[in-house]
Parts: sequence; structure tokens; C-alpha cells
Amino acid sequence: MKSLVASPDTDRAAAWRPDARSLDAVAVTIDLHGIDGVERAVVDHVLALAAAANASPVLAEVFGDDSEPAPVRERAFGKLAMQIGTGAPHVGFTLAA
Repeated sequence: MKSLVASPDTDRAAAWRPDARSLDAVAVTIDLHGIDGVERAVVDHVLALAAAANASPVLAEVFGDDSEPAPVRERAFGKLAMQIGTGAPHVGFTLAA
């Protein structure tokens, strides 16, 4: 599995190809390196997947906002990943502060 950690020498997000394991790869990167270890291009791709899956726009906004605290963004990613992966409508999910 390719690392999605930001690197000044390479653009790994450009080499990242979405597949059935792509959300798992993002989750592993977050687990190992925190949300700040995920390149912006990967975040944007997850946001595009979320929009295509009609996932919660509130969760997407929180996940994509670099000014939000890391634990909040990480939780938003987890909930977005569930919505993207299951195709569940976003109305069944809530975000607790």
C-alpha cells in the first residue's frame, strides 16, 4: 500500500489511484500520521467522492476545513467514509461536537 503522507520531494497524491481500498488507505495514513499527514489533493478527492455519494455536506465541510481541530476532522472522515462506502443517505448520520 502506498503511503499518502505529504512529502516535499514527491507528489504522492498524484500517484494515488482510487479503488476499493482507497478510503482504507486514507484511514491508515490518518492513524499513522494524523490528519495533517494526508495531502490536500487526497482530501479533495475524498470530498469529491463524498459529493458523488450524496454524503453529509456538513461532514464534508468539517473534514475539508484545515482550521478545524484534528480530532474533529478525523471523526468527520470516519463518518464520511461510512457514508461513501455504504451509500447510506446522510440523514441517518449526526455529528456530535
